[in-house]
Amino acid sequence: MYIMKNNDLIYSFPRGPYTVFHFKCSDVPFNKEDCFTIEEFSKAIDQPFELYEKYVRAIEVEKRICHISVQSLTKEFPEPVDEDILADILDDCIYKSFVGAYDDEMKQIIEAYINKMGYSNKVRKENFLDHIPGFRYTPYMCGIYDTEHTLGFYFSRHGYLRDCFIEDYPVEEAEQSFKGTIKDFEEIGKHFDTDTIKYFYGSKGLDHIQDYYQKHFIDNFEYGKSILLIEQF
Repeated sequence: MYIMKNNDLIYSFPRGPYTVFHFKCSDVPFNKEDCFTIEEFSKAIDQPFELYEKYVRAIEVEKRICHISVQSLTKEFPEPVDEDILADILDDCIYKSFVGAYDDEMKQIIEAYINKMGYSNKVRKENFLDHIPGFRYTPYMCGIYDTEHTLGFYFSRHGYLRDCFIEDYPVEEAEQSFKGTIKDFEEIGKHFDTDTIKYFYGSKGLDHIQDYYQKHFIDNFEYGKSILLIEQF
C-alpha cells in the first residue's frame, strides 16, 4: 500500500491527458454501442481503408438531435448567451436554451417543448450542474438522442491504459486518432511515465502495467484488424 510522504505535493505531478485502447474490428457486436461509423473511421484511420472494408456492417448508432439547456442568470453574468451563438457550436443538432431558475415551472416548460417537438419517446441524457463562482450557471442540460441506421464497424475491446503516459506524449491535434501498425503499438510503450507510476505504485506496479501492455497490446496485435485508439482530453 502506498503511504503518503510528508509535504507530499500530489498536484506537482504532470497528468498526461491520454487514454489508449486496443480495439479489433469485429464481425458481430459485443456491445451495441461499440462501433464507429464509416465517416468517423475513415477520417481517423492512418492505414488504407481497404484493409478494413470486409468488416463494414449495417450498424445502429445514437445520434444527438437536440440539446436543451437552462441558463440561470447571476450578478457576474446578467445576460444569457445568445442562442444562435450556442447553436453554431452545436451545429450537429437543434439547440434550445431556456432562461431562468430550474424549478418546477421550468421543468413543465421543458416537458412541453419536448412533447411539442415529438421527443417524448426519444432517449434523454440529463446533467444537473452546481454553480461554480466565476462561471456561467447552467443548472440543467439535456441531450435528446435518436437511433440512426448507417454503415460502419463493430469492434471488440482488448486493451485499456489511462494516465500512464508522459505529458508530452506525441499525438495529433485531433481529439481521436486511429493507428493500425505494430510500430504504433510499440511506440506507446516508449512513453510510460515510469517515475510517477513507480512513485505511486512501486516497482511491482510498474511491472504489472508493463506486463499488461505487452500481453494486451503487443502479443495480441493483428494487422488489418487491430486498432490503437488514442484519445486526449
